[in-house]
This record gives sequence, C-alpha cells and structure tokens, in this order.
Amino acid sequence: MSLYTHIIRPVLFLFHPDYIHSICIQIGKRFQSWSLVRHIAQYLWAPKKDPSLEVSLWGKTFSHPIGLAAGFDKNGDIIELLDAVGFGHIEIGAITARAYKGNPRPWTTRIKKDKSLLVNYGLKNKGVDSIVKNIEKSSYSVPLIANVAKTNDPHIQGEETVREYISAIEKVAPFVDIIDINISCPNTGDKMLVCEDMELLEMLLSRIAAIRSDIASPLLLKIKPDISGEMVGKIVRLVDQYNCIDGFVATNLSRNRNLLSQKDRVADIPGGISGKPITADATEMIRILYQHTQGRYPIIGCGGVWDGKDAYEKIRAGASLIQVLTGCIYEGPGIIKKIHKELKELIKQDGYQSIQDVIGIDVKK
Repeated sequence: MSLYTHIIRPVLFLFHPDYIHSICIQIGKRFQSWSLVRHIAQYLWAPKKDPSLEVSLWGKTFSHPIGLAAGFDKNGDIIELLDAVGFGHIEIGAITARAYKGNPRPWTTRIKKDKSLLVNYGLKNKGVDSIVKNIEKSSYSVPLIANVAKTNDPHIQGEETVREYISAIEKVAPFVDIIDINISCPNTGDKMLVCEDMELLEMLLSRIAAIRSDIASPLLLKIKPDISGEMVGKIVRLVDQYNCIDGFVATNLSRNRNLLSQKDRVADIPGGISGKPITADATEMIRILYQHTQGRYPIIGCGGVWDGKDAYEKIRAGASLIQVLTGCIYEGPGIIKKIHKELKELIKQDGYQSIQDVIGIDVKK
C-alpha cells in the first residue's frame, strides 16, 4: 500500500470531490512554475524511458503509452505540472467555443465500493479563447491533445452544433499536437449525442473535410462504450467516406447504471460512469472498433485502467495508447510508474520486443 492510498487518499476523501478537484487545480497553478516542485514531481512519479514502450503515431513520438484523459485539466491550467508528473501525453478539456459554467452540482460523486465516479460536469470550461491563452503560456515536452466539444446549450442544434465544433477546432488547432473531437459526452443538456445521430455526424464530418487541409493536427473521434457494433460500423463507414479523421478515442463515460453494484443508492444522482465498472466494456469497444477498422485508424484506449494488466488488455484489443484519470484519483500519480513497470514485464513475459508488436494481437488471431 502506497503513501497516497494509506494516508493521503483517506484525508482527501473526507471532502467532496468537487472541492478537492478545484483545490488541486488551484495549488497546481500556483506552484507549477517552481522548478523545484517540477523536479520533485518528476523524481517521485515519472517513469524512466524504455525503448520497448515507445510509440510512434501521427508523426509524433510518445515516450510511453500512458496519458492523462480529458476531464481533469479542463482549462489547460496545469499542463507543466502534469508534464513533470510523467504522463506520456496530456489531454485537456473538453473545450467548447463558448464558456460554460457547468451543470448543476454535484459535478462528481465517488462510488468507493466500485472504484468509480459519477461525472456530471457537462463540459464545464472557460471557452476556447481563454484556454488557448493558457496553452500559449505553457511549456511542456509531451504531445498535447485538446478535447473539443459543442457548447452545452440545448438551443444549439443541427447546423449550429457543427459551427460550434468547427469554431473550437479552428481556434485551438494551431496550439496543440492532436485534437480529440468529443461526439459522446453523456451529460449535455439536450441529451443528444453526435455519435448516435448519423445525419448530424455526417454533417460534421463533411464540414471538417472541407477545412481539413487547413488543420495540421491529427483529428480523432471520441466514442462511448455502450453503442452497438452496428452503430460502430456506421461511424467507421462515414469516417472512411469523408477521409478526414486520423483515429479514435475509446471510450467516454457510460450511461449504463447496471454496471454499478450500488445503482439504487445513486439512482437520483446525475452523471456518467467512470472507473473500474467500465473496464470490460471499454476494452470490448476497442476490440469492436479495431475489428471494424482492421487497424487502419490508431485507437487511444480509455476507461477503467487501474494497472498494467488493464492497459495490456486494451493494447492487445487494438489500442496504441492508453489514458487514465479515475485510477489516478483512487491510486495517486504513482499509477503511471506502476503501469509502466507492469507493461514492460507483461510484454517481456509474452516474448515480445516492443509494445508495437502487441497492438491488436488478440483481434488478429
């Protein structure tokens, strides 16, 4: 048991997670400019480079596959600190064209028995113009991904939804390495997901295709864990048709409350499910997506990654990179080094030379 899980986590968990998240961001903003703080963070948590875990994608080099998922650093406030902690890539956001104050609280609810969170921020952020200023002020050494979504306003529909996406994409693209187009947030006010509306998705992809030559950053689509294989097939066919998307992130939060052991206790609490309950569904969605794409599009695997085994299963199912977030909240930043170490051991144990040899191996059999 680590210092974090034995001493720090019990103290943090005495307070509401909304408060703890806000305090962590404020403290990080205040102290990340101190080189001593960054050096300590790097010493404590950053894994040492190992060639067997290096990944090359989209013309970029990732020193290892373990990144931070969107949802923690919503406004790009602590990019430098997250870089020092040792993530192989960092995803900020979700970012929208206009600022949004967030859904009514609670924004997050811990379900400790399930090692889970109910997340209901609803795309809370300061808007793309403010966030771009934060990115410009930041210094970092790993690939930076911007998660982009539609401003959470139920009056924004149809063509205006597309304009919202395009506005945010065009503004943030010059300042980040990769853009993750979030078409699957379950906590928007209109309850409408682009990934479930093929007509709207086609409209969005058509508009992206029209401006694609002006955007140097690779573009990814983020999908949810609980759509059918048939729906995945439709999404992939549209992506093939418009030839403007470079990969996928699988997956977002889940709406499936049957995954929770205490679903009755939280029946009236809003939010999408993150953490251990969605581990298997997220891995299966990666597998389905890899099967449909036949490996043509790299996949970032996200959802319930707690250790090297979880990460390894997602990589074997077709993920090229992995993201964590809820696992960091429950296990602390030491989870990065832990997964890094265990991944190396699993790759070696199975007789492979590199993580690149493992991607999709279970699907290819």
